[in-house]
Amino acid sequence: MWTLIKFKNNKIKILQKELNCKFGKEIKIYLPKIRYKIFNKKNKFSICEKYLLGDYIFCHHEKFKNSHEVKKLNFLPGVKYLLNSYSNNQKEIKSFIDRCEKNSDEKGFVKHSFFELIKLKEYQFLGGPFSNFIFKVLEDQKNKLKISIENIELVVSKKNIFESFRI
Repeated sequence: MWTLIKFKNNKIKILQKELNCKFGKEIKIYLPKIRYKIFNKKNKFSICEKYLLGDYIFCHHEKFKNSHEVKKLNFLPGVKYLLNSYSNNQKEIKSFIDRCEKNSDEKGFVKHSFFELIKLKEYQFLGGPFSNFIFKVLEDQKNKLKISIENIELVVSKKNIFESFRI
């Protein structure tokens, strides 16, 4: 069973070591990371790496079916707290992890394809003339999207759209 742990800043290595000592090779630890470029003041770019979920880590072990065993995790060094609803969301957690792994490169970093839009899923505009409207992606083309807003089909450019909506 999967559980989600919020860890203390800069304590992830200690937590991973403790989890491996306590549960051995049977424990699965998943901590997705992303790599991206940022431009500095000198117009040069640097490559940065971050954890995709900030300070959260997924852990899987058969003992986690027992809530008493999961509560023991709170006392490991580096743990801030555990998310409580892990047992009700196993399907969603597994689906998220599978999607991350499917969209990871050979070094384990989540690729930008992970963030691509999903057809027929609903999104909401945050600004512009369609502010707060809900839309569905009907077709994802190279430089544009075919969307539907209240049964009206539109074609919009991808160039600036990603700054103006949320999932």
